[in-house]
Amino acid sequence: LFCLIVMMSDDEEFDDVVEPGAYGHSSPIGARAEKSLGLLTQKFLKVLQEAKDGVVDLNVAADRLKVKQKRRIYDITN
Repeated sequence: LFCLIVMMSDDEEFDDVVEPGAYGHSSPIGARAEKSLGLLTQKFLKVLQEAKDGVVDLNVAADRLKVKQKRRIYDITN
């Protein structure tokens, strides 16, 4: 069981647009992977906001978000 607590304001928004090369990637594949991780992060944060006391079981989150590789969830939490 892993506990992650994140404090956010209610009016905080997330930008889901990632420009190609925004993270130093010159290839579309690198940019696509970054955008994919960004979108997954947004979905994870919604799960976190709905969690009681801000506690999320990462296995449950991975199942709920239909993540094939749990490593992606670990990338977000680290």
